[in-house]
Amino acid sequence: MKIIDVQAIHLRIEDPNIGLFDGSYDDCLIVIETDTGLTGIGEVESYSPAIMAMVDGPSSHNHAMCLRELLIGEDPSDPKRLWRKVYEATDYVGRRGIVMHALGGIDLALWDIQDKEDTRS
Repeated sequence: MKIIDVQAIHLRIEDPNIGLFDGSYDDCLIVIETDTGLTGIGEVESYSPAIMAMVDGPSSHNHAMCLRELLIGEDPSDPKRLWRKVYEATDYVGRRGIVMHALGGIDLALWDIQDKEDTRS
């Protein structure tokens, strides 16, 4: 099984008073697709445009990589290994806030694939 696509999708309910709310009207889905038809979904309640930038790139160098580029072609069956890979490849960008939020969404989607694969077996 290989990862063929990683998407960050901004979900937002438009409301003229959105600034009065606590952020629950603004969210980002992480969708990881595999060549076997399994799709993993993660969720990030953060600043969606920044999460999308972390996923879609472009990469700068080997310690400031976009997450999509890192994951395409990888076997998602070992989420712990992929966590280490994306963690190490983003250390120049940061270890707090947006970067960790994006990695959390990726991690959720990878574990979702793992659970679905286990269920199919």
